[in-house]
Amino acid sequence: MENEKLVIDFTGMSTSQVYKKVRERLTEDFLEYMSQKYEKVVRLSNTEVAVVLGFINDEDGFPHDVCGVCKAQSKPYYNKTTDEKGNELKREVREFNIDDELEAAELEAKAKQKGVPKK
Repeated sequence: MENEKLVIDFTGMSTSQVYKKVRERLTEDFLEYMSQKYEKVVRLSNTEVAVVLGFINDEDGFPHDVCGVCKAQSKPYYNKTTDEKGNELKREVREFNIDDELEAAELEAKAKQKGVPKK
């Protein structure tokens, strides 16, 4: 059986419920995947997973763990300029578009390779 890709329907949930569910799901997926790949994986909080990637020996030959942390974040799926009462927000909420973000990251990486300063 081929691996099916998961797509979750969040219709009918409030914004806070969606964000909470996204963070929960990502954290669980981080734990599951990392536990299959690495020997020591622990949940630090509701949204953070720490992984021992390997070790390094110090000058005296004593080993120390080299760790990384994955933190689940949810991103806005809408644009918003005012609050529920119609007041203008101090900081506008912009919809996160994965394709636009990827393109921006690729352009920034190319600019860094060429030594062009960021805007």
